Parts: sequence; structure tokens; C-alpha cells
Amino acid sequence: MSRTARLLRLPMSTAPLSAMADVHWPSLETLSLSGSFSRDKAGQVTNCPSYLFTHTPNLRDLTITAALHQTSNARASVLGRDASPRNVLRRLHSLKLAYPDPEDAIFSIDAAPLVHLSLRDWPRHYEIPGPPSNRNQWRSPILTASEALSILRRIRTADIGTLELVYAADAVDPELLAFIARALPSLKHLELHRYRQDTEIDVDYRSISRTLSTVETLVSLRLNLDFGGDPGPHSIESIHIAAERWYPRLANIGWDILGIVKACPLLEHVMLLYHGHPPSLSRWLCFSRSNHATREIVSGSSDCVL
Repeated sequence: MSRTARLLRLPMSTAPLSAMADVHWPSLETLSLSGSFSRDKAGQVTNCPSYLFTHTPNLRDLTITAALHQTSNARASVLGRDASPRNVLRRLHSLKLAYPDPEDAIFSIDAAPLVHLSLRDWPRHYEIPGPPSNRNQWRSPILTASEALSILRRIRTADIGTLELVYAADAVDPELLAFIARALPSLKHLELHRYRQDTEIDVDYRSISRTLSTVETLVSLRLNLDFGGDPGPHSIESIHIAAERWYPRLANIGWDILGIVKACPLLEHVMLLYHGHPPSLSRWLCFSRSNHATREIVSGSSDCVL
């Protein structure tokens, strides 16, 4: 099978990665590992990851979206920090990683230009209710803005057309947003999940929007900005508050953002995440340039693809 397999989708907790690293996968183009890490792997994809990816010369699409147990103390790592990445993943076209290690050697590979990049969470950060409890067995060590910027500076960004980024804002946040606006000349679809580290700080969405309005190639923009007025998906009052107060406020913010970023000549719409109760009912609210005059809002599921 290893000689002819083109696509593999495996559960992370039981994937035989060490055994896979002992054989060649010359036809493999897509590898997807999902579910959750086993408790004894502590965030490492495999004990010999560089050997595995040396044996996948035609891999174009790599996805690792696996939850991390509360007992784990690491982030997800693909090549590790000490690997020499020169001769691996040279044809990588799409990379999706949940809770990536910012020092992972995968971000220094001499690969063909990435077109799709997702540095995200799994499950969604907003779906995890808080400290460890009977309801929460997962960690959510999302990147900081500083870490996200360090990753983007290490990779070739000229051909990235789709970027998803989940991170916690810090002092470098303005620099990160400016880098995205300046250093990704092919960017068409952008999804940002930006979380506050200090809940007392207001979200300056107008400043964020003005920075992103300089991306001339942008077609769609999705934002989850962790607004202070958002009751969130775990509030027992969220259903009533959202209906009576938050929904119209979020709608006004959405039209305001669209009014700023519509300076992007190719922009079709802006989408804001509306947190439902329970979190599985969260959805995107779409503010379309074509509906700006009528202010008609269209909604879609929170897991719809860019």
C-alpha cells in the first residue's frame, strides 16, 4: 500500500507513525492526522518525524489537527527543533497545524511556496470552557502574536493565498497585522481569531480594520476578535443577552468594519463570528459589499471553509 497510497486520514492517537517511517511513500500527496494526541506522546507527532517526511517526497497537503490533553506540557511538533529540514517536504502546498511549536524546524524548510497556511486550535479555543474540569480535558496553548510573527518571518510568504491564524494578542500585535498586510502579496482569504490576554482591554477593531484595508488582493475576511461585550458561548445568560443586546451591537460593528476594509478593491465580504450557546451553535455573520445598502446579514456555520 505504501507505494501507491495518495491520501491517508488517520486518528492521531493510534496512527502507526514510527512504523510508517520505516517504509517509503512515493505517491502520498495528502496526510491528515486528527482526533487527539495520546497521553504519552506529549505533543510529539512521532519519535522520528524527520525520517517519516524524508520518505514522503510528493507530500503536498499536511494537516495535523489533534487535541492536547491537560496532562500534556508541549505543543504539536512535526520535525522537532533540531532537525535539518533541507530535503523534506519540498513540494508542500498546504500546511494546517493546531497548536504549532513556533520553534519547529518545519517553518524553515526549503519548500515550494506555500499557498494555504493554517496555524490554529483544535478544538476551538472558544469551545473550551476554562480551567481543567469534568467538562474540559483539553489544553489550548494558542500562539502569541510574537510567536505567530516569528513563524511568518521564517517561511516564504509570497504565494500564500489563504491564511488562518489563531493567537493571543500581545505588544507585538500591531506589528503582526502590519506584516500580514505588507508581506503577503497574494493573500485573498484571511481568517483571524484574535484573543485578548487582558479582558479589561478593549478591542480596537477600527485600527485592526484600517491595517487590513491595505491588503489590495483581499477577497474575504473572517474575524473573531474576542470583543469585551460578547457574553461568550459559555455564559448562562448568553442566549438572552445575545438576542437582546449583543447581536445588534455585533451587526453594527460588522457594517463598520466593512465600511473600512471595502477600500480593498476585490473584497466581497467580511464575516464576524457570533458565539452561540452551546458553542456548537456558533456561526459566521456575513456582511457583504453587495448588501451594504440594504444591510441584509447572511449567516453560515462556524466550520464552513474559506
